[in-house]
Amino acid sequence: MQLVRRPNSSGAIDFKLRSSSSLENPPLSNNTREKEVTMSPNQTLLVLLSIFSLSSLAFAGDSSPLCARLDCASICEYAIRTYSRNYDKIDAMSLLSMHVDLAIDHTQAAKTGAEHYKSEHNLSHMENGATDICIEEYGDALDDLNKGRDAARAGDAGTSNSMLSAVIAYYTTCDDAFGEIPASNPMAKQDEFLRKMVNNALGLGQIALGNE
Repeated sequence: MQLVRRPNSSGAIDFKLRSSSSLENPPLSNNTREKEVTMSPNQTLLVLLSIFSLSSLAFAGDSSPLCARLDCASICEYAIRTYSRNYDKIDAMSLLSMHVDLAIDHTQAAKTGAEHYKSEHNLSHMENGATDICIEEYGDALDDLNKGRDAARAGDAGTSNSMLSAVIAYYTTCDDAFGEIPASNPMAKQDEFLRKMVNNALGLGQIALGNE
């Protein structure tokens, strides 16, 4: 399996998997140069997860009435479709956990993508610094996602809310790091997607712990 990596006109990272079952990315301009990189299957899966557009999530599949109560129902349905096989039932707590599973996979993908972006591009000192901030923030997010889930399972609404809110702030810090320099954030699309995932998890925590 081979992943074709294409920098688009805005500097963001686009990927395309050469596979008959792959999702197609929007067409790129003719003058865009194509780079090919070889990744392990696990890396390929994670990177593909991170660059799905929000529109690609609107497919038919398993759902729950809980999804309609959240800010982004399509992500909720995506979480159910992807992770429900690991759970005995679908309720607010298990659905919160599915969103954390989803956010962990996509955060790891974003971290891996940022590391590859840094190693494969001749970045300025400021761009290197901003990318390092994103990598660090993604690492912190991975830690706090699990802490937020554990707190919710223990019935500690305050800690869960604090941890998950901090995760959203980490993604925003990555965006802010690039906002302070004359360069676009190649992870901006992923950061937006990640914030929506964790915001759903926050909403589910309120439902599961009786605060809504």
